[in-house]
Amino acid sequence: MSCSQPQMIVPEHLLGQKWRSLRISAEKTCLIALVYIGTQSSMYAIADKVEVAESSVHAYVYRFVRFLHSVSDHMMRMPDSAERTRIRTGFLAKS
Repeated sequence: MSCSQPQMIVPEHLLGQKWRSLRISAEKTCLIALVYIGTQSSMYAIADKVEVAESSVHAYVYRFVRFLHSVSDHMMRMPDSAERTRIRTGFLAKS
């Protein structure tokens, strides 16, 4: 047995969810936040579906909203009058 690789004392499948995955991808963070914002599902329901802690869902949504706020001045703006008219016309044509 080499000293370079630490041995697991507790099998991974017995560890709590908190210790299985300490990091989450940006894609999964974004998806969790969009599901929460778009569906009005509870954080508990989303946490159950994606197998993370409810507090993690809160942290991911918070992180996502903070990111949107940080780029909002450079990436987002309200449409001007001409754009609003074009968008409105497009929606009415589809309905």
